[in-house]
Amino acid sequence: MKIRNLVLAAALTAVFAAAPAQAESTFEIGLGANYWYSIKDAVDNKFDENGLGWMISSRWMWTDYIGLGLELERSPKNFVALEDYIYAPSAHLIVGDFIYLGFGVGCYYYDDDFYDDPWYNIRAGIKSKILSPLVLDFNVNYRADSFDKIKDVSDEANGETLTFGAAVRLYF
Repeated sequence: MKIRNLVLAAALTAVFAAAPAQAESTFEIGLGANYWYSIKDAVDNKFDENGLGWMISSRWMWTDYIGLGLELERSPKNFVALEDYIYAPSAHLIVGDFIYLGFGVGCYYYDDDFYDDPWYNIRAGIKSKILSPLVLDFNVNYRADSFDKIKDVSDEANGETLTFGAAVRLYF
């Protein structure tokens, strides 16, 4: 697992290093929320099939239409029937501007451990500069999850989730 984390860190470093340095590049950082809805019925009745989570959201646009989004989500204590918060760091390749697509990968952090099974995400969104320097972002996501490596969660716990998100970010 430590090797996977090192490979992920090296890949992210390579992406940042390979990004073109342009005067048009922008950086955005802010806060948001997401509402998830499970497409499949939960394996365990203790699972919440919908709920609200919070996130720190950032985006670095290298050009007008290509960028990288980094997020850290915090799900509520009842997410996948756990007794404590679960965190989900993720990275998305962003393509587009006002209307955009994102292709991402993330993992779960719970009980002082990163879990081996990543989740994959496809995002469609609308981003608009509302007041200088604020950006408003609405998105819908399809996420394929696997929870079977998380301690205290059933081995059969896999999920497909729709997530509706909103974020307000400052741009620089």
